[in-house]
Amino acid sequence: RHGRMLSMAAPGGQAEEAGQRWRRPQAPAAAKREEPLQEPNEMQLAAILAGPGPVLGLAGPGTGKTQTLMGRVRHLLEQGADPSRILILTFTRKAARELKDRLQRACPAGAALPKADTLHALALEYWARVMGEAPILLSEESSRRLFAAANPELQGKALKTAWNDQSLARENGVRIPGEQTRRYLDHKARFNLVDYTDLLEFWLEHLQLGNHVPDWDHVLVDEVQDLSPLQIALVTGLSGKRGQGFFAIGDPNQAIYGFRGAVR
Repeated sequence: RHGRMLSMAAPGGQAEEAGQRWRRPQAPAAAKREEPLQEPNEMQLAAILAGPGPVLGLAGPGTGKTQTLMGRVRHLLEQGADPSRILILTFTRKAARELKDRLQRACPAGAALPKADTLHALALEYWARVMGEAPILLSEESSRRLFAAANPELQGKALKTAWNDQSLARENGVRIPGEQTRRYLDHKARFNLVDYTDLLEFWLEHLQLGNHVPDWDHVLVDEVQDLSPLQIALVTGLSGKRGQGFFAIGDPNQAIYGFRGAVR
């Protein structure tokens, strides 16, 4: 896909913006107030206005990644974009909550807001909509225990290695990397259980088969460096043709989920 890649550097002497990971919790206010606009610098503005093709912003610490993302959302809304057709994705539930809070404070009271959530939360919504009910979702620890029960010949270090290897393979897009995973999948099916990766695989398969046609005009991704190949395939599948409306921002030097297959 043709698009733009922008690199943002922190200006000298400027204090690092309190980003989504290090933001201090605040006492709940009686009423939400509109968030004051901050003028973007030259590189932030270039990212905000880039497009309509796919845009990837590479931004280091102190460059205002979340501020730039919010600037992009404001720009889209000012240009008349339908907020119900704007999707903002991030990696953790905490970051999603903070994005929703920023959206509420940045937009006029009562205004329709773009959708902001994690991929896993949206995949769970999709599963429940298609299947008619929410699945019984395994925690990561419960998933490991079920894998062990499905493969009783594995013990100790061999069990840990096998679990990590198959988890990484699935995040890299290999749905059934081996017989041990197949037995694990059979155990889940027997008890009507799913894990978090199942949710993503299910949604991606439906996108690839044409069973689900996404209705987002704009897909924005925060902390894109933390996404695995499976997650990136899903995100790009949710985007428009030839990447129209796709916008991602992150810092490849801050990728902390390499053990899960995160693409730097």
